[in-house]
Amino acid sequence: MLQSSVRRGASIALCLLLLLPPALLASGSRPLGTLRSDGTVYVGSAPVRVETAVFSGDKVSTADGRATLSLARGSRLMIDRGSNAGLWSSNEGVTIGLERGRLAFTADPKASLRVDADGLMLAPSGSFPSLAEIAMTADGSLTGELYIDSGLN
Repeated sequence: MLQSSVRRGASIALCLLLLLPPALLASGSRPLGTLRSDGTVYVGSAPVRVETAVFSGDKVSTADGRATLSLARGSRLMIDRGSNAGLWSSNEGVTIGLERGRLAFTADPKASLRVDADGLMLAPSGSFPSLAEIAMTADGSLTGELYIDSGLN
């Protein structure tokens, strides 16, 4: 009888463990993309050796390194040395919040990607791929460039 109870308890525990990962995925723990580091890069307080998945709510800091973030639909984000950026996901898509430093992105016009730098919002739109670069200087001022390739020569 004791052995039967132990088996039943073990079976229930195994079923719960098998159901746990889908429940975690459903709760929003799906990665936003993959981050590759070149030099000293942190996600939160953890150093990135070469590559790691990033999630909504993560903070990326590049000390003397650079980071390249690959997102859905072929979007790529390059975070330069000495930069801090936060990543958030919502129903509208992915938002990158530049807190310090410089970043650039390439994105398909249908990508649900936004870059927010002190209230200035950059997002791809229209029919053509976009390339943008934005920098927040030490005094908090912003500089940037936007390039839209129409595919026409």
